[in-house]
Amino acid sequence: MKIPVPPCTNLNKMSKKYLLIFLFSFSIMLSRGQYLHHDITGSYGFVTTDQVADVLKDVLTTVFSFGTYEKENYDYSGALFLTYKRPVTYRLHLGGTVGIDNVTGDLLSNGTTYGTFHTRHTTFAGESDLRWIKRNRLQMYSGLGLGYTFTAEEGFVSGSGESEINRSGHLAIQVTAIGLRIGRKFGGFMEAGFGYKGLLNFGLSYQFE
Repeated sequence: MKIPVPPCTNLNKMSKKYLLIFLFSFSIMLSRGQYLHHDITGSYGFVTTDQVADVLKDVLTTVFSFGTYEKENYDYSGALFLTYKRPVTYRLHLGGTVGIDNVTGDLLSNGTTYGTFHTRHTTFAGESDLRWIKRNRLQMYSGLGLGYTFTAEEGFVSGSGESEINRSGHLAIQVTAIGLRIGRKFGGFMEAGFGYKGLLNFGLSYQFE
């Protein structure tokens, strides 16, 4: 005659409890190995939206108290940016950036050069990126930035020594279609997109825990 054995309900509950604890601990260890690092980058960009706006204007003129002048012989320095991002999830990174974009050239009136101008665009923006490939030495991502650009344009007339600064500002947007980072702690990266960082933006990156 067989004696029925009651189900070990307490044992089953304890087994499930230990299994959940194990899975939770394993997920923590796994996340620590998934490169949840802070990221600091320095970059240089070409063909920014401010440069494009200058080119697309119908009449490239500027108005100072000492007169109205055409702007010619543009010399673009390129956009320099310092950016910091931190992970909020394994793939999503959030942070901020600050950068400058300088332009210089000549001030002309009726075909005669009277002086020079210097324009500086200073941009502050918040940024995010989604790292859809995140490996040990390789990361690929897309991103979006939104902020504000402060513009200061200084005109200088050579003969009289007169000078003046015009200040303005506008919203700034950066859309990064694709970014590629190669390296571990120290690495290099390149981004293609459109906005305040330019059509092409590249530089150096340092990641730390």
